[in-house]
Amino acid sequence: MDTPKQATDHLYWARTASTGAAPPPKKISAEQAKQMETAAAGGSAWNKSGNTWEEKRLNQWAHELLKETLLGGASYELPGAAGALPPLPKAEAAAYGEGEQRLQVRVLSVESVTGDCTYVLSRGKQRVVFELQLKLQLELEVRVGGELKQILTGKVTLPEIANDDLDEAKLPGGSKMLCDQDGWKPYFEGASKTVWACVKGALTALVEQAKQKCA
Repeated sequence: MDTPKQATDHLYWARTASTGAAPPPKKISAEQAKQMETAAAGGSAWNKSGNTWEEKRLNQWAHELLKETLLGGASYELPGAAGALPPLPKAEAAAYGEGEQRLQVRVLSVESVTGDCTYVLSRGKQRVVFELQLKLQLELEVRVGGELKQILTGKVTLPEIANDDLDEAKLPGGSKMLCDQDGWKPYFEGASKTVWACVKGALTALVEQAKQKCA
């Protein structure tokens, strides 16, 4: 004989004799189904409306891009757009004579990049927020009268660089320089400060490429 059905059998939370069975599917609206579908497809899909928040961490990508493409191998000349020449050490200035002095600055390698780089999309506006620490190995070729006189090497450490620093004309405070050649430290420090223009250009390019990557 069939057991009469109770009035609560159709309800989602009703307890029936078959407690181990899965509950019947809960009805959702067409709009809710669409939201679930696009969310599963990835953040960018549901952010196309521009009314939501999306955040992506880009640390590894940013570190590699700076090391391998944007900063590693970069070079420029002084005097030039990056800045002026520092004064030569007195002994060398006397020995080299009065010929025109030129200085080639080269980023031999980006020894390390650490810190965070994050892409943010909020209400349709893109931002790339970073706080990075860089250690660069530099090479300086000193020429006087077109003749190569000295090659200097050393390191520049920039402990904290954030977005606001891109508005600064000078190397951020706290940066450290280490010259490998005795007697050339003041010259190396003066010259290596001009690498800031190169670093700013690389970070500006990083921001633009991050926006293109995540758009």
